[in-house]
Amino acid sequence: MNLDIRPLAHDDIPAIIRDFAPRDPDKSAERWARVLEANRTGLRVTLVAWLEGKAVGVASVIWVSNYPPFAEAGIPEINSMSVVEPLRGRGIGSAIVRACEHVAIERGCPVMGIGVGLTESYARAQRLYPHLGYEFDEHGVFTNDWGSARYLTKRLAPAAPQPTPP
Repeated sequence: MNLDIRPLAHDDIPAIIRDFAPRDPDKSAERWARVLEANRTGLRVTLVAWLEGKAVGVASVIWVSNYPPFAEAGIPEINSMSVVEPLRGRGIGSAIVRACEHVAIERGCPVMGIGVGLTESYARAQRLYPHLGYEFDEHGVFTNDWGSARYLTKRLAPAAPQPTPP
């Protein structure tokens, strides 16, 4: 699979709407204008996965999470990850997560966070994230206006070596 993952550009928005909107009404022009502005101001980095000229996946790294434990600890979060329905289960989601991790590593972040909804529509993600090395945090289920979710973290950089006792 010749997948190309690159940062969101203004010219990408019509293709994202075309390729996602029939199955995902949240992918509207207004929403993407807000996402693009958040990218421009440095609040997030949004990556788009392309396959044969079509937008097939998208995710953002948000630097200040809406999840209080991540925000307090300064942990960036992979947010709003989505892969078009017919192509799920083919490695696109894994590739997007790795690309997001690379963005965080370049910024010097030692830990990455990600949230996953608790409904059936998130079943693939609930299996994927632990498979990619993410571990559930110790805070249990978190509920907000968007529903209930569990949050996971992954160490991106090795822990600092501990001094050996004399």
